[in-house]
Amino acid sequence: MKKCLLMGILAVLTLGVVACANEDETTEEKMMNSLSVFEDGSIENVIVEDFSENYYNVDDLTKMIQDTISLYKKEDPDSTIVLETCELLENQVKVVMKYNSSEAYSGYNGEDLFVGTIQEAYDEGYDLNIALTGTDKEALKIGRQELLGMGENHIVILENTIKEGSLRVNCYDTILYTGDGVSCIEKKKADVTSAQDFSVIVFK
Repeated sequence: MKKCLLMGILAVLTLGVVACANEDETTEEKMMNSLSVFEDGSIENVIVEDFSENYYNVDDLTKMIQDTISLYKKEDPDSTIVLETCELLENQVKVVMKYNSSEAYSGYNGEDLFVGTIQEAYDEGYDLNIALTGTDKEALKIGRQELLGMGENHIVILENTIKEGSLRVNCYDTILYTGDGVSCIEKKKADVTSAQDFSVIVFK
């Protein structure tokens, strides 16, 4: 069961797409797409969409999402996917999804997401021949050779499916470098803003 089905459900039941995640989120962040990665390897995705109960209700949406999770777990019994929240907030519905790993996120959503060390990304065959820009004042540029020399640091490689707006990515440690189309907002937060095929963030 891929994300196209889940997103199809949301498209049928709702209009527009915004999202949020993070215990320190501001009011503005509550209106943004976001993805949070945690030190234990888990992933949280929060989706907030415009919603009208004139035609559908939150109970229907909850059941539909839970059904897609059950179907996917038949394909991948080792994954843990939890619908933590599906609630109506004024005229919007908030859906909080938690995954035990980036692999579970990728499989369920049908989108490539890697979170791990740079060495692990290299060992799994990811193309690291990329240009990155430092987030410090010097904003140093680095390439593949320098990146491979940072093997124990961590990297997020995210398939970019953004059609408009931006995606807020929350990391669990300080962001060091970002790829094209990614802007560091705070030391642990970055926004993906352009339609690159893949977006890259390197953090401690």
